[in-house]
Amino acid sequence: MSLCSRDVPQKPVSVTLDEDVAIGRFIFGAGTTIYECRSCKFLIKPYYDNYCPSCGQKIDWSDVINNHD
Repeated sequence: MSLCSRDVPQKPVSVTLDEDVAIGRFIFGAGTTIYECRSCKFLIKPYYDNYCPSCGQKIDWSDVINNHD
């Protein structure tokens, strides 16, 4: 059995917001750093999305988590 490319975890891309953005039930203010899926550029919630809700890409949060310790 082989893994699909979206099953191989990808690190998210950090994005600093220029304006307020709502993602689901969350509202992130201007100046906040959030993350986007490396595969499809969909904005994802830090720590909450283990997979991109848009394309299904598995997300590797290890660098983000390690930088906040």
